[in-house]
Amino acid sequence: MIWVVRISYKDEKLDPLGRILKNDILDLGFSSLESIRSMPTYWIEGETSRIELKKICEELLVDKIIQDYWVNEETEWSLSFNWIIEVSFKLGVTDPVAESVKKGIETLGIFSVKSVKTGTTYLLKGKLSKNDIETISNKCLANPIIHNYKITEVMS
Repeated sequence: MIWVVRISYKDEKLDPLGRILKNDILDLGFSSLESIRSMPTYWIEGETSRIELKKICEELLVDKIIQDYWVNEETEWSLSFNWIIEVSFKLGVTDPVAESVKKGIETLGIFSVKSVKTGTTYLLKGKLSKNDIETISNKCLANPIIHNYKITEVMS
């Protein structure tokens, strides 16, 4: 099974990558961008129980004071955004964070995880077209040489 873990800051002001990217996107001329949130995302593959996954999240991946996490589900507030862009490394590209997380999981005494893959999920709000989102993805969110990305328009 593949578990998808998304982590977000409880307060938008605590999202340093989101703040930087908002300025970068506005500098590109996309003035209709209202907000952006960045969410570290982990794809954890293995016969791992929900209890083990909770331990991985709460003891390794998440700072529970300033962050929340969701497993295999959309965040409760993602529907208030217009676009979701999921960025991950292409097959064959070294993912050092994933390697480190896998070692950390084993340090917790959990050996059921077969592989870990990392990426970032971005939530964007604003009157942006699909072409705008493609440009933003290629210029600010992903490096097409090493990243794959998937764009989803949120239908309200």
